[in-house]
Amino acid sequence: MSSKFKYLLNKEQVLLFLLIFVPFKVMCSSIIGTAFVEMVGLLYPVFTNYTQINLVLNYFVDVAILLMGYWIFKPQIKAQWHDLKKMSTVSIVIVVCVGVLLVFGLDIVGGYLTEFITKSSATSQNQSTLNQIVFASPVAMMVLSCIIAPVGEEFYYRMGLFGLMRKYGKYFAILWSALFFGFAHIATAVFSGYLTEFYQIFPYVFTGLALSSLYEYKQNIWINIIVHGLLNAIVLSAVYF
Repeated sequence: MSSKFKYLLNKEQVLLFLLIFVPFKVMCSSIIGTAFVEMVGLLYPVFTNYTQINLVLNYFVDVAILLMGYWIFKPQIKAQWHDLKKMSTVSIVIVVCVGVLLVFGLDIVGGYLTEFITKSSATSQNQSTLNQIVFASPVAMMVLSCIIAPVGEEFYYRMGLFGLMRKYGKYFAILWSALFFGFAHIATAVFSGYLTEFYQIFPYVFTGLALSSLYEYKQNIWINIIVHGLLNAIVLSAVYF
């Protein structure tokens, strides 16, 4: 694999990403999402089903992010799909297995780091919310977490953020895209006033480091999507079964 990264963003993609994609992601995933859930709870406290509201909200945001990412990054997405088809099945399986082990291993390290700092094994509010949705709507949550969300998140964090930062160096891009990825998963809780959720950032940051490193090495977003989807499937299966 050449050390040169082939899929930097062009000027038009940079503008679309910064002026449209980033504001939409930040506003919908954190501020607007939090406000919407709390508004419904205040207006209809008796009839409010927070689990279903969160599921619908997550579907809306993740599908929108997927479509927006495809619109902005279509040339790279198609090129990397052609690259994937040139790989042998055995090569894909090996890379995916190594990727899953790497991501899962670093996620565990991040979890232990959080436990060491907080002296508690409590899960993040984000994970607790997802666990509730899994038991309430397992099929819908499996589709969302293992197919829709991995595609959208890889388009945004790896193809978008990582691709934007890669011109400053691979280590810079890996680190900062992972930090943004980590904070995004605790942002809703933090904006809701649960500031101690900052400590839950470590497993997500370590997962982001692994996924960004994988994208740097293979330069193929589809490998990342498969690994991300399988990781989510493993986590959901552990929760449900």
